[in-house]
Parts: sequence; structure tokens; C-alpha cells
Amino acid sequence: MSLPEENYVRAEDIRDALGREPARGPGLRAAVSHLADLLSREGWGPATLALDDLDELPVSGGGGTRVTGDPLTFVLVSTGRADPALLGLDETVNVYRSPTVPTRGVASRVTKADVDPDETRRLHDAMPFAGVLGVQPLSLSAEEVRARLDWDATRCTSADAMHGGALMGLADVVGGLCAFLNLPEGATGTTTIESKTNFLRAVRQGHVDAVARPLHVGRTVIVIETDLYDADDRRVTKVIQSQAVLR
Repeated sequence: MSLPEENYVRAEDIRDALGREPARGPGLRAAVSHLADLLSREGWGPATLALDDLDELPVSGGGGTRVTGDPLTFVLVSTGRADPALLGLDETVNVYRSPTVPTRGVASRVTKADVDPDETRRLHDAMPFAGVLGVQPLSLSAEEVRARLDWDATRCTSADAMHGGALMGLADVVGGLCAFLNLPEGATGTTTIESKTNFLRAVRQGHVDAVARPLHVGRTVIVIETDLYDADDRRVTKVIQSQAVLR
């Protein structure tokens, strides 16, 4: 994503998080082009974007569904902030909804009764800050670590939105666990040395599920990708962090 495209799409994310109305801007054309490319990479379509006052853009080779209407509405629909029915589409057009929904949807279907209190207690004993946050582990393996953090007023900033620090803390907990479970032979532990966070939407109710997976497992550094989803299975945060291997 180039800087103008990223600035425009992220600005709309921020407006949504603050409860402000969407705005048009000079980056709208570039944002539509970027979203078309992203949808193509995710295998959505085939389709042709024939939006008002813009050149036609192919998605997944073009043809198929012909999407017409307001380009700003398309941006809002394809980033999960407007009803896709406005353009005659369905929820698969949302670029923040991973194409591997069935895989991660297991966590969003977990109920209170499915959370193991013994596993939760062991996590909190081993990592006290996880207990302070209220993180509940859902599944632990070297391939994937899942955990949940319930929405609560004490974890919020203004406008009832869950605080970014709480979301980053949750991501760091599962990322650290995932790195620990991937430690090479002879290693004694791991510690976070770098973390990059993108906040994509606000969470004002329900819970957040974190899914951490290894991107790279080396002898000195382990890189973890963590996605956070709300109770409606919408991605709210993406985190990439590097964990140093301790010996």
C-alpha cells in the first residue's frame, strides 16, 4: 500500500473509531484502486468496479459482478463500515474479514463454559500481567495460540472504546506464548524486542479474541503475527512482533 492510499484508508478507520462521519478526499481514487488490488489478492470476484466518476477497475481479472455506485460507499462497504447490501454485495467484500474465517471462527464460538479455569490459572501464575488484564486462554500450540479478553468499562478509553493498551497487552501475551512454544532446543526463554500495531476498528462491547501464529522461527529471533477479532469476527487489530530467543 502506498502512503496516500494508506493515509486515506487509515484516516477512515480513525474517523470510525471516533464516531465521526466519513469524509471524501483526494486519496479516494487511490483507496479504491488499492482495495481492488487487495480483493484480487484475496480471491474475491471476479468483478468490475464501475463506480461513479472513476475509471473501471478489474477485480480478479474483471468481468463477473459489475459494482456500480458511490466510490466512498464502496470504501466503507469494503472495510466493514457500511452494509454491503447498499451495493448489492455480501460480507465477503470486507477486506478486514480474513478468507480463513472458518479457521479462526472456532475461537469466536467459544463460550464461558468452554474456557478452562485450570488453564487460565496456570497462565496467570506464569504470567501475572495476563491475570491483571484478565486474559483467558482458549488454545495453546506451537502452530497457533488463541486467547480472549472481555470488554469491560475498566479496560476502556473515551467513548466506551477498549483501550489500545489493553489490546496491545493481549497481543503481547499471546505473541509471547506463541514464541515460547516455538523456542529452539537449548533456549531458556523469549522477550519482545519489537512490536508494530495497526488499530483497525473500535471495540465497544462483547470481547476480543486474539490469534497468534509464527511467521518466522529462527535461532535468535522469532517473528509472530497476531490478529485480534471482535465478537462479530471482524478484525480490529493486527500486530507483528519480534521476540528475541534467550539462552
